[in-house]
Amino acid sequence: MDKIIISEKDAGQRLDKYLQKRFPGAGKNLIYKFLRKKNIRLNGARSEGRDILSAGDEIELRLSFDTISKLSYSATGGHAPGMAKTSGKADTFHDLDRYCSIVYEDEDIIMADKRAGVLSQKSKPGDISLNEVLLWHCGGTRESGFTPSICNRLDFNTTGLISFAKNYAAGRALSDIFRDRRAEKYYLAVVIGSMEGEMEVDAYLSKDSSGNRVSLSLDPKEGASHIMTSYEVLGRTSACGMELSLLRVRLITGKTHQIRVHLAFLGYPIAGDPKYGDRKANTVLRERMGIGTQLLHSHELIMPDTGLGCLSRLAGKTFRAEPPKAISELF
Repeated sequence: MDKIIISEKDAGQRLDKYLQKRFPGAGKNLIYKFLRKKNIRLNGARSEGRDILSAGDEIELRLSFDTISKLSYSATGGHAPGMAKTSGKADTFHDLDRYCSIVYEDEDIIMADKRAGVLSQKSKPGDISLNEVLLWHCGGTRESGFTPSICNRLDFNTTGLISFAKNYAAGRALSDIFRDRRAEKYYLAVVIGSMEGEMEVDAYLSKDSSGNRVSLSLDPKEGASHIMTSYEVLGRTSACGMELSLLRVRLITGKTHQIRVHLAFLGYPIAGDPKYGDRKANTVLRERMGIGTQLLHSHELIMPDTGLGCLSRLAGKTFRAEPPKAISELF
């Protein structure tokens, strides 16, 4: 039996939709068959697939490891990492530096510094994400039916710290920490405009799944999530005829695209952000400075002092990923 622990980033999805994305080689009918026959269970109970997932939920896969591996990739998507290491993708998996650098690693977890342009987890069949690469890196080891996996996600072009659990106990501990917001997460963001001081701001975030976008409002709306973000200005500079500010942002809640859309909503979009940013300014930055990606970096993670379970040795520990070159050169 294998288990998947739902992270905060994956919460809010229907179980059947999540399974179809997680196992692109299965197909909708096979997913429903496994649910009917209780081969796939949610929190130990039968589910028809319509349940909305919450952070910390456990999906039990009462399937063989070979079956799970085959379902994880489509017919054209290659072999699952950790299995046939002589597959055509072996060279890609071995090129760890292309995807990340290792900030910290022990027998339980990996803290990696993700590169820009790298998926945290694959979004369609055939994708190679950091999740597969780190699974390959740690040898695809499995304990108590748990497949090592990423416990928090970053957007495709966001760089910085990402955590990976090697065993079930570590995955459970990290999931609890992130779900309960007991870890302090800090980002560096370069925004367009001159900002001063520090502030804590809140709003209500609504998702548009069809376009993979979110929107904000100051007043509550049906289905919207309350979000909170704080920031302090670390510095200001001028480049290409525009004012830029460097912010240290604390993610108090952790919702999809939260920092990007919140700063844009305040009138200070992140430099290089293709979805919520200033297109004209982004074009200037790309053509004159070679900045082709959003300047948002997961810089620091501070672990809580208590309640870490098997990770108690990491109590109060701070992990940092150094800023990427584009941010360092500007500031």
